[in-house]
Amino acid sequence: MEKSKNALVILWQLREAIFDFLKAEYDEVELTGSQSVVIHIIRRDGKQKISNLAKKMGLSNSTISGIIDRLEKRDIVKRSRSKDDKRVVYVEFTSQYKKKIGKHLIEADSAFEMILADASDGDKQKILDGFTVLSKLLEKRKQKDK
Repeated sequence: MEKSKNALVILWQLREAIFDFLKAEYDEVELTGSQSVVIHIIRRDGKQKISNLAKKMGLSNSTISGIIDRLEKRDIVKRSRSKDDKRVVYVEFTSQYKKKIGKHLIEADSAFEMILADASDGDKQKILDGFTVLSKLLEKRKQKDK
């Protein structure tokens, strides 16, 4: 039980440290936390259905639509309808994305990589292994709760 509590404390400390680390980049381009998560999902996974974004973020479709509305007004993302099913709406980056915020996010990625550059290959593997185990445990718990 004590190890579980220690793990939880470390997890919260990591969350705060990463948030603080990235906050400067987000503030500079005036992104909210939710907007930045949408952007990171699209950067990682490519064009997304609104419903997929909602599922990945644990939010309703209408909440995601509001976030997308604000990003569209800034010409960062655009919506498009599926050619096969007009009910399906996709979200992807505009051509202006890189000019507006891409540089800042690439700099944040590079800065994070620099932090890990000081870790040995063995330590990097331990970090990856630990996150992988935690991710599997969380997924297992999620399936139990369904």
